[in-house]
Amino acid sequence: LNIIQFQWLAFFTLWVVKFLDWLFPGRAAGRLTLPLAQVLQNRAKYQLRYGTLAALFLVLIAFTDQYHLLFAAFLLVWLSLAPLVRLLARQNWPEAGISLVKLALLVVPAGVAFSPVMLGIIRDARSGAFLDTENNLIKGLDLWSLFNPWGIGSDGKSLQLERFRFPDPVYYYSIGWWVILGLALVAAWKLRAARSWAFLALATAVLALGGSLIISDLETGLPLPGRLVSEIPVLKVMHYAWRWLLVASLGLAVASAYGVSWLRQKFLDRPTPVETAPRRKQIIARTKYAALPVLVLICLTALQPFPVAWEKWVVPPAPAVFGGNVLTQPGALLELPFSEHNRDKADNMRYQTSHNRPIVGGYMARQVLIDYAASPFAFFYEEYPVASRDVIPVSPEGARSMLAYYNFGYMLLYKDNLDNKRQERFRQIIEQTLGPVKTACTYEDAQVLACPVVPPQTAVPFLALTKGWYNAEAENGGQRWLRGQEGYLGMFVPATGTYKLNFEGAAYRNGRQLVVEVDGQPQAQVTIQPDRQDYSIELKITGGSHIIRLYSPEPTDRPSNHGTPSDTRTLTLLFSKLNLVKS
Repeated sequence: LNIIQFQWLAFFTLWVVKFLDWLFPGRAAGRLTLPLAQVLQNRAKYQLRYGTLAALFLVLIAFTDQYHLLFAAFLLVWLSLAPLVRLLARQNWPEAGISLVKLALLVVPAGVAFSPVMLGIIRDARSGAFLDTENNLIKGLDLWSLFNPWGIGSDGKSLQLERFRFPDPVYYYSIGWWVILGLALVAAWKLRAARSWAFLALATAVLALGGSLIISDLETGLPLPGRLVSEIPVLKVMHYAWRWLLVASLGLAVASAYGVSWLRQKFLDRPTPVETAPRRKQIIARTKYAALPVLVLICLTALQPFPVAWEKWVVPPAPAVFGGNVLTQPGALLELPFSEHNRDKADNMRYQTSHNRPIVGGYMARQVLIDYAASPFAFFYEEYPVASRDVIPVSPEGARSMLAYYNFGYMLLYKDNLDNKRQERFRQIIEQTLGPVKTACTYEDAQVLACPVVPPQTAVPFLALTKGWYNAEAENGGQRWLRGQEGYLGMFVPATGTYKLNFEGAAYRNGRQLVVEVDGQPQAQVTIQPDRQDYSIELKITGGSHIIRLYSPEPTDRPSNHGTPSDTRTLTLLFSKLNLVKS
């Protein structure tokens, strides 16, 4: 909803244009066809009027969307650059300096009003209380989508204000789109005043294509200016390149309006010859009156508006579990499903406005630089591998120790969007952590199952499988091979100290080295023999969650190379009876 507030940017541009008309000598006289003496006489009054309006709308933009604030700054530079350069070329230093000061004064009110918010953002960013996030530039638009009225490619994106965000099953060919584009091209060809707007649309449309050229969903790899822009300190905050289409649409709209003006003056306002027959004169007059409304109507068809059922916008009430005195135990909430994508976590964030408790995860525009699937929290993922006999036995005490360490008060299962099979899987996770649902959980309705977290009497370490493992084998109480040269474990320890990683291990065919890394730092190295043996590796670990990497530097081998054609796995090391204990 913040991004659709496009009107402030349009009004800001309008008043900036008028401000620039009266800021630079001769500009108003040329554009408004006024005597230069009259312009100089009224210059201060109109600069104050239009400058105040431009500054006001810049304040509204600042509190609406910071992308729009970036676009407003871009437009201000784009529109004022040429007249400033002309002043500098004429070496009119005093006038150029005064103009720069007046342009800077436009941003002062927005800077003052927005400074508390910006200072708060900077303070929070430097506090270390927030996780680092990743700002990758998402691939831009498909080239053909700039010319195709209904969009192209998997996202159906086109040069219209975010229309593609709303699925429309009845897109139809719109001649209005081509009329708008044609009017802008005619204006750029015929009218000098329209060219800066047409070039604005062209330049920002190219930026909307992203860092490399995509044609009909084919990634060509050809670099585009968007790649350079994505490295500029302020502009690099742009996550989705297609947002430059907001500015491109504005430039295209003004350029096409110039095209309408030229068309009207060239054809519609031309006087009818005196010798024209009365009947024909009436037809020409009626055509002139009807031509402009028809042209506008054709352009409007490019918008293709369609209704959206109001029910889709109704916000359902928060679950009843958050009302009354149901959740009486303090602490954070571990909400299941745990591994949903960002957008699915938006509901969890909305519920937080009711229960006011810490939660895990959320709907963020940037990817958080922490992978819960690589941490011991992977145990709560729906896809966590579960086998009756496995390399790591399920440890309810360990899981509860970790939840208690991070001050979790409840596990919540949101049932309403899950089928019975998925509900049963999450109930298994709850039972493996807290015990039987009938006794461990204190509240259940059609929407939510709530289960308090009871810490164990003695906190113990906890291990969970993450990535890099083949399926469990039942031999030796449960065993797994590394999938290639590395496998990962999520690890939790309740306190800083020395711990022992114990396991039975075997190397495939030949002795192999095992390197044990904790959070990317090597801590131990041992040789694993082909015969199954017991191993114990001592690790120094700080309290909390960590990631263990088990790495074998020697090349992999395949059973298919040694008499078992059907087994094409890439094998190095075998593990069973993995556990972590305090030394």
